[in-house]
Amino acid sequence: MKKVIASLLLLLTLAGSLCTFTSCGNKNKQQVPHVGKSQSAPYELLLVANKDWLKTMAGQTLSVVLDSPIEGLPQPETHFRLTTIDPLNFDGTFHFYANVIQVQIGQEYKEAKVTMINDAYCTPQLILNLQAPNDEEFIKLVRDRADLILDIFDQREIERERGLLAKHYSGKVQKEAKRLFGIDFHAPEDISKVKTGKNFLWASDENEFQLNVCAYTVSMRDMNVDRFIAMRDSVMSVNIPGDKEGQWMETDSRTVSMKEKEIGDANVPVTIFRGLWDMRNDAMGGPFVSYVYTDHTNDRLLVVEGFIFAPQKDKRAFIRELEGSLRTVVMEETKKVVTKSTKGEEISSDEKSE
Repeated sequence: MKKVIASLLLLLTLAGSLCTFTSCGNKNKQQVPHVGKSQSAPYELLLVANKDWLKTMAGQTLSVVLDSPIEGLPQPETHFRLTTIDPLNFDGTFHFYANVIQVQIGQEYKEAKVTMINDAYCTPQLILNLQAPNDEEFIKLVRDRADLILDIFDQREIERERGLLAKHYSGKVQKEAKRLFGIDFHAPEDISKVKTGKNFLWASDENEFQLNVCAYTVSMRDMNVDRFIAMRDSVMSVNIPGDKEGQWMETDSRTVSMKEKEIGDANVPVTIFRGLWDMRNDAMGGPFVSYVYTDHTNDRLLVVEGFIFAPQKDKRAFIRELEGSLRTVVMEETKKVVTKSTKGEEISSDEKSE
């Protein structure tokens, strides 16, 4: 008899556990996260906000930020393809978006702040909550945190691209990068046409719209925008000539920006330059992004760059794929693949994004 009772208790316990995980009676439906893989396409962002509220000054303030163009591209392109739904409809398939922003305004929020929650309903997923007690505080929050809001999602998309390159990458580029510079460097798999020079590597794909990477080293020096442009033009004029005499790659000095950043688990410092390139005395051109690493072991700067030639094509996906590639660089002194995102905890807006 005791065995029968024990068996019944075990069955009741298992049933209770199953009810907890499946939210019996739908009582806690909104609180129970789905465990599954995110299903949204790359570069998609789901905004959970009332559409009538978006017509207000607070809503328009947020829309201006989300519709702002990506830096360093020749034509305006937004950071993400935006889908907007009402908070009452945020369930079901919408829970499987990888990138989500929720607008939360009400007296229950004592202060204006940004919080992040990872993998709430699927993985990978980031839900960014913009919280404020009223519209006035919300406007101030968005204006103060505009760069943070976009950068958080941008970095995750670049990291996604880097992750895809962990197993599928160009063996030819990796081999030459190791031979020339002693580094690991995972370029997109289609980039297989390789040309080398003195301390210089250039590789491209053979598609109609070309993706290119290059790497080179220079002596240790302080870096700013003007010095970078002079350095880049000097290197590119020798190593990437045009088809005709008097043609070579050069930098459009009007477009270049500079940002210092620490990336990866090892907090590797890099200086990032973005801008446009063109071919002197020719109609070719496009965007580029360069990462400048300080190689203390060899007393030099290592420059890795991605650039694109894709006329009449959107370039957002291309430039992010290449930037993900630039983050795969592993030097002798780091021995860590750059970069891996923090997961599984709520982070306040007071912490800076990577």
